Parts: sequence; structure tokens; C-alpha cells
Amino acid sequence: MGTFVLAGGNPPMSKEIAQFLMNRVSGGSPSIVILTVYRKAWEPYIEKYIAPFKSLRECLFTVVLGDKNEPKSIIKKIEQADILIIGGGNTSLYHKVYCKSEIRESIQNFYNDGNPVIGFSAGALIMGEDIVISPHDNDEKITLYKSGIGIYHNFIVGVHYTKWNDFDNLKKAKRQMNNTNTFGIDDNSYVIYSDEFGFRFLGSVYSL
Repeated sequence: MGTFVLAGGNPPMSKEIAQFLMNRVSGGSPSIVILTVYRKAWEPYIEKYIAPFKSLRECLFTVVLGDKNEPKSIIKKIEQADILIIGGGNTSLYHKVYCKSEIRESIQNFYNDGNPVIGFSAGALIMGEDIVISPHDNDEKITLYKSGIGIYHNFIVGVHYTKWNDFDNLKKAKRQMNNTNTFGIDDNSYVIYSDEFGFRFLGSVYSL
């Protein structure tokens, strides 16, 4: 199994987290693949994802706009990665693109082979087996329940937790989904998991 990081907000990424992920990669110049979707002015977000890595080591960066590429092309890029970043944005669109069976399986295999994955906001949500999409995060303005990629199991998360004042939504979701473990993750905060040490937390992470 590998290492995953769940970020409660969109970038910039903590240099500490970038170093943590980089330490899980051997060899020369690691290949870092950013899975995202198209939105207006998406390019500046990418620089915020990759800037901490640039300051640490020479890397090869590949950006995948999942809603503009065929599944086979996306899977090929995932298979070439050493570190996988799943970006933030429209959670429902991320779910539609990256939770397709063949792409989901490719990301699962990448993680199960021992490679690190980090998700920001929407990316953190869709990495779970069970997904809760906040009313603040969809056009229907209701809590949505979906099945995700399945990198993490047996708990659910909420992102932008304090900014969205999402306590009531997550408590309701916890009851609805019979999950005993629930994390509310603030912006600039992280849930970190590795087989070596289990769970660690950086910043403001709340257990409900």
C-alpha cells in the first residue's frame, strides 16, 4: 500500500507536504502528474501545486485535463507517474471524470503499488470509498452521497470545513452513512496517512 494526503483547501501546497511526498520517491527526476478539470483561469492553480516541488528537486510535471481527454490517455499518464496530485474545483465534475471504472481502477493500482497520492479539496473528497459533497459544493444545494475511488475507507471527510461552517452537514452525513470516523479539514490543513505510521495531521483537522 502507499501514502495519501488529503488537503482541506486548494493550493498553495505546504513545502513540508511536498518534501514528505518527495521522500517517498526514489531515483532522479520524479514524474508528477496533476489530474484536474478545465475551469476558467485554471493555469495559475497548477503553478501553486508544483512550486514547492520545484524548490526541492528537478521534476517532470504533466497536467491532465480529465474532461478534455479520453480515458485511455488519462490512464497512460497515471501509469507514468511517481506522484499523483488530484486537484480541486467542481467536485461533481471530478467525480464524473475520475470515478469512471477504468480510471478509478488505474488510480487504485497506482496507490496499491506503493505510490503517493495527494488530493486537494474536490480531489481529497473523491479519493474516498464514500463521498459526501456539501451543499456549498454543488448546484443543487443539497448534501450528495456518492461512491469514490476507494483509496481510503471507513471514514468520510469534509473540506473547507470552518470556511463553509460544515459541522451540521458532516454530522448528518455521519449518521446517514453509519460512519464512526469523520474528519473536517480546514484550508491549509492536511490528513496524512502512511503504512509506516498511520495517521498524522497538519493544521486544523477536526474529528467529529
